[in-house]
This record gives sequence, structure tokens and C-alpha cells, in this order.
Amino acid sequence: MSDQIGGLSVGMVNLVVFLVIIGTAFLASMGWGFYRMFKGGSMSFPGAQEPGQDQVNYMRQVRYRTRLGMFVASQEAKKAMALNIFNIFTSNNFDLGHWVLAHQGV
Repeated sequence: MSDQIGGLSVGMVNLVVFLVIIGTAFLASMGWGFYRMFKGGSMSFPGAQEPGQDQVNYMRQVRYRTRLGMFVASQEAKKAMALNIFNIFTSNNFDLGHWVLAHQGV
């Protein structure tokens, strides 16, 4: 049983095949760059593009709904807080001293 192919070890043959594949990919990318350069195109890969009008409209709607939702939530929190304070001060067993101590973290 021989561990050589054409006078080279199997590991060396694998290395040569790997380097040939990498070299071919490099030459193909260079060729693609020259092709784009001679056609007058951009040399870089397409990056971020301007969003379409439908995407802009969608993001505006999302932003509006988010702001509206935050506003509504804050209004509801204000009402709930005011109602809680009203209920505290109008309850029959209201004791300001105990309420202050309870809300000071003591």
C-alpha cells in the first residue's frame, strides 16, 4: 500500500488541491472586479441602499404607533396614579404617618 500519489504524499496532494481551489477563487474575484471596472460599475459590493417609499411609510407608521402607544401608556399611568392617591386620601382608615413610613422604604 502506497501513501504517495505521483511521488507526493497524500497530505501534500491535499495541500496542493486546496491551494489551487483558493487561487481559482481569488482569480475569479479579481476577474469580476476588472469586469465591473471596465463596465463602469462600482468596485465595491452593493452596500446599504436607499429604502423604497413603501419601507419609509412602514417605518413612519411603526414610529407613530410606538410613540402613540407610549403616550397612551403614560396617560393611563397618570390616571392610575391619581386614582390611587385619591383612594388613599379618601379611604376610611387613612393614616398619613403610616403611609409615609410605608413609602419611604422603612
